[in-house]
Amino acid sequence: QRVTSKADNLLDLRGTDVNGNDIATWYLRDITGAGAIALNADVPTSSGYPNSIMVTPAVTTGSSEVISIDFTSLATVKATGIKCRPGDLFWLKGWARMTTAGTARFTITYSNAAGAASASGLIADQADILTNAWQDIEGWFLAPANAAYFGVGIRGSSGTVCRIVGVSVTRVN
Repeated sequence: QRVTSKADNLLDLRGTDVNGNDIATWYLRDITGAGAIALNADVPTSSGYPNSIMVTPAVTTGSSEVISIDFTSLATVKATGIKCRPGDLFWLKGWARMTTAGTARFTITYSNAAGAASASGLIADQADILTNAWQDIEGWFLAPANAAYFGVGIRGSSGTVCRIVGVSVTRVN
């Protein structure tokens, strides 16, 4: 399943800027420690994107994620998350890059009906996301039991700087 128009991308439909124009539609989720989120001019060659969305976790310890869903409250989860049901199948595609060696994950994070983060799924990790090289990452994911909403993002740990851009999500079933 390929995204053939803006109307096919579920992130675009939720108002998430996937093209590196506006960071305000992305959220920093600190797993441990404190991180930072920013736009960065580093983008895939000839992609046409102005910026990438970058997450920088705490320098020596910690894990932070830049994600398309805001877990602040049930209202923000409903406003920013993509609605799903257990067993729904989706296709994700996007560019990812690590600029420092370490641990990185291109993730799907789910929320239950109460708005709490309930599970995470892995689309790619540091074996697929190369240091200092943009990778075109794509893959399927299936909403688990109790999933009501989800967001996509990239997580870095122990100071690993990660970037994403051009992310698209389409419903397959």
